[in-house]
Amino acid sequence: MHHLTRDELVATCPKPNGPSFQCSASIFNVILDEHSVTIIPNIDINTVTIQSICKYTYMHLLSMLPGKKVLIFELSNVGFIDSSGISFFFIFYKEAKAIGLDFRIINASPFIKEILKIAKLDTILGL
Repeated sequence: MHHLTRDELVATCPKPNGPSFQCSASIFNVILDEHSVTIIPNIDINTVTIQSICKYTYMHLLSMLPGKKVLIFELSNVGFIDSSGISFFFIFYKEAKAIGLDFRIINASPFIKEILKIAKLDTILGL
């Protein structure tokens, strides 16, 4: 298991001189191992924070998936999501499934689990 440092994360950025590495390095921690990518958001995932994430951040995180078997979102640092947060996770879910990866959400708070259950996404998103 390898927890990417900020410098390593920046080095993998498709636009290292653009805003992507700022977003990725400050908003997400990433852990890579032989079989999985674990993304750990350090913010709530809602309309305001989603708007601050540039399109290259999505490309950056998705670029780490080929060759892996599992994409994991570890949500212990996320206290709130809204419909934009659900859409955020669903983007990654669809991309993971398109390339044959399992998708899991782990360590979600009871509140987030309930939101996903109400949206009928708890089983789809791997809770």
